[in-house]
Amino acid sequence: MPVELDELTRKIMSLEIERQALKKEKDEISKKRIDEIDENLVTMEEKETDLRSKWESEKEAKTEINKKNNDAEDEVTRGEIDGANKIHEARAEINKGTSCV
Repeated sequence: MPVELDELTRKIMSLEIERQALKKEKDEISKKRIDEIDENLVTMEEKETDLRSKWESEKEAKTEINKKNNDAEDEVTRGEIDGANKIHEARAEINKGTSCV
């Protein structure tokens, strides 16, 4: 998880905890603070959703790139094996021809 997303998620959790604690209070200062927290949470949660979405998209893209790289490496390996097999077959044919002479 990216640092920015992690820090934002932790800040949201912290504000939610603070909000729950303030709910028990009845004074005006606590009520105003709850309103401030609610406003901050809306903004922060939107940003968190956006960052998480971007992070998930990047993760999926990296996974796809890695899969394609692995597939390409497998193709190269298969090509090397096929090439080695063709060389081996060619040598076998040559050896058959020279052993008959």
